[in-house]
Amino acid sequence: MLNYWHTVCSYGFKSHWMLDKLIDWIQGDNEMKHLGNNVFISVVALTLAAFIFGAAYADDAKTVMGTVNADNQIVAADGTVFEVADTDIGHQVLDLVGQTVKVTGTIEELEKTKIITITEYQIVQ
Repeated sequence: MLNYWHTVCSYGFKSHWMLDKLIDWIQGDNEMKHLGNNVFISVVALTLAAFIFGAAYADDAKTVMGTVNADNQIVAADGTVFEVADTDIGHQVLDLVGQTVKVTGTIEELEKTKIITITEYQIVQ
């Protein structure tokens, strides 16, 4: 039966290598089983990595309005203090000491300190 499918499926193939490997796998060739296990493990590992590391980037952007102070922070109207992450756009905002800004970015909390990584900002008049 497999020889029949080999003949039928190989029509038009320039190389029989892939088809031969498929037949070996169907017949239980150990090399192909080992390869299949490696592929499966790789797919599972990549999926887990994407899930774990993707969660850090999945946080929705938040918008905060507050005043930039001389301590490199943004203080919201309710008194919440946000440290500004060390980025180019963050440095632009920190140059606006004393001004009220509306910033959008992701917020991370480390040991009761809120750090905002700013992706965009506006000066509020």
